[in-house]
Amino acid sequence: MLEFNKNGVKAQIESGVLTIDTGNITRAYSADDFTAEICDNHGLSNPFVKIKFLDKTSGKEKELQAVNNIGIYTTAHADYEKFDLATQHLKVRVVDFVDGTDDHDALVIESKRHAYYHRPEKFTGIVYIVTDYVNKKSLVIVTDAPDYYRTELTVDKGVVTLAGGEYGAFYGYAEMGKEEKLVKKYYRHYYLGDKSKETFIMSNTWGDRSMGDKLGHKFIKDELDAASVIGVDIVQIDDGWQKGITYDETTIKFEAMTKFRVLDDPFWELDTKKFPEGISPLAKYAKDRNMRIGIWFLPESYNAFERREREYQLTKKFYEEYDAKYVKLDGVIIAPCGEYTRREAENNFIEYLDNISKIDNGNLAFNLDITYGDRLGYFLGKQYGTIFVENRYTDWGNYFPHQTLRNLWQLSKWIPSDKFQFEVLNNTRQKDKYAGDKLAPCNYDIDYLFASIMVSNPLIWMEMQNLDKTSAKKLRGIVDVYKAVRKDFFSAEITPIGDEPDGTSFTGFNIQGDSEYLLVMREYNDIKERALELENGKGEWELIVSNTKASAVAKDNTVTFTLEKPYSYALFKKVK
Repeated sequence: MLEFNKNGVKAQIESGVLTIDTGNITRAYSADDFTAEICDNHGLSNPFVKIKFLDKTSGKEKELQAVNNIGIYTTAHADYEKFDLATQHLKVRVVDFVDGTDDHDALVIESKRHAYYHRPEKFTGIVYIVTDYVNKKSLVIVTDAPDYYRTELTVDKGVVTLAGGEYGAFYGYAEMGKEEKLVKKYYRHYYLGDKSKETFIMSNTWGDRSMGDKLGHKFIKDELDAASVIGVDIVQIDDGWQKGITYDETTIKFEAMTKFRVLDDPFWELDTKKFPEGISPLAKYAKDRNMRIGIWFLPESYNAFERREREYQLTKKFYEEYDAKYVKLDGVIIAPCGEYTRREAENNFIEYLDNISKIDNGNLAFNLDITYGDRLGYFLGKQYGTIFVENRYTDWGNYFPHQTLRNLWQLSKWIPSDKFQFEVLNNTRQKDKYAGDKLAPCNYDIDYLFASIMVSNPLIWMEMQNLDKTSAKKLRGIVDVYKAVRKDFFSAEITPIGDEPDGTSFTGFNIQGDSEYLLVMREYNDIKERALELENGKGEWELIVSNTKASAVAKDNTVTFTLEKPYSYALFKKVK
């Protein structure tokens, strides 16, 4: 009998049947032989067992990744699994994830319905939860498909099948009501977060819409001075540091980012008119103040990233010569080009990501912009980098703090919140764009804006040197609190609580780890007091920081919060 038993995964062949047991799920296949090895995506993921075999039923080679106590992941181009749940009583919940956030602001869309046993039912989405609600057990399926592709799930007489094979898919079982936890557990197994093992604060001046026009040595030096006062970790230099121009200055059409374009080597030379001393002196200036430089880059998408080796060398140069620890990857176009298919573009871009993730043993980090066009989305290549989620601007009147909070709140149900960057803007700007609006950014304290997204990687999306002293002082106060707790946040399970944010709700996050915290926000409403039942509510909760008089009193697992004024927040820590 051929047998493997390591890393919490058991695999064995007996009488032509290969059985794989992860502790969460057990599957059987027709096979005479298999290979198994422990992998970890060169340190980007926790260990998993890669199993390969010839499936005699289909006649195809099959590759699986088995994860202890989590489930089984089938790689792309494999035949998908079938599951006979042996019941007529199934509910199907479908979750879609939307990127291209320049055009969308509903990023998580959920639907649910009963499956009719006597006819095949079809569903399309990214995450599927098929629940045997009588026995209180759910089959959880997560596909790697990006936003521009949808898989199809069929439920027919209790048999669940995911059609196709274009993208990988994860399968596992969860107790009814704990399905989101399993999805996040699976995601976290593959995505370990920043190598520093804590979240980070990045700034980027693009949020004030001067684009690259102000960029230069003095401007960035002044930003670094302002960043030091606020407590920022990384000051990222966006589009405009290079000689090449990404947009038509007359029409402001970003053709390099929206159309295939060959970007020859001179495009990526440093604009020495703006930076006559180079970037290195600014990088040293930052490092002397316990900060790092970040930089913006647009990998050339033409012909399915055929010049990805050049892009790798450029990215490496940013890290080695500019000391740019974080590189923002923008303008990616994953689409057919010439004789190349979309899938070839995907694979080549992922190869580039995999290669740059190895630079200096993974110490170069990058942010994947998903704001426009066809990009990897939330699940494809999940082990790589953080996600720059959205462009929002007071100049356009489309920045509303409750909408930013809502997007983080919804995403954090399913994906670890430290995967994301969410923005804080200078809310004293462009007040006329919001005249009379009760949910306008200027109605909030700036420390509220930061607190509302501090379970992510906060993005100071502004020219910090133009922030007034009162706002800068408030921001520094909440930043100091954030830095004291961010290691706890990084290692915790963070789940949304309360109501879905809409500008008038009572909402927040439950932060459960070695230390436990509750972060709550009272939006624009008359609700001074709100009771929430929480699985870890029992105990004594101490107020850490708030912009109002606040308290949290627990009776068993019900915690009653009091926040005296609207537009307020409070962070509590469990002390006993």
